Amino acid sequence: MGASSFSPGTRTVTGGTTVTWQNQSGVGHNVTWDNAAGRNAALAGDGTGDIPEFSSGSHTRLFNAAGTYGFHCTIHAGMNATLTVQ
Repeated sequence: MGASSFSPGTRTVTGGTTVTWQNQSGVGHNVTWDNAAGRNAALAGDGTGDIPEFSSGSHTRLFNAAGTYGFHCTIHAGMNATLTVQ
């Protein structure tokens, strides 16, 4: 995460991958899934579903279900990204 963007903006992983969201910007961001499919696909890492606001460190979620899942930061308009699980 940067000050106002997810990097990369799109990412493709294979099923069974644990994805990490890292924020070293010092700016508070969250990860909110665009719909229930994404929220339900984000399995236990250090939590499940949406990721609450954090300004440093990292959070993880495990993805097993194939699909394309959009997410955004509710704090910063236009901060959107997509995760595809194959």
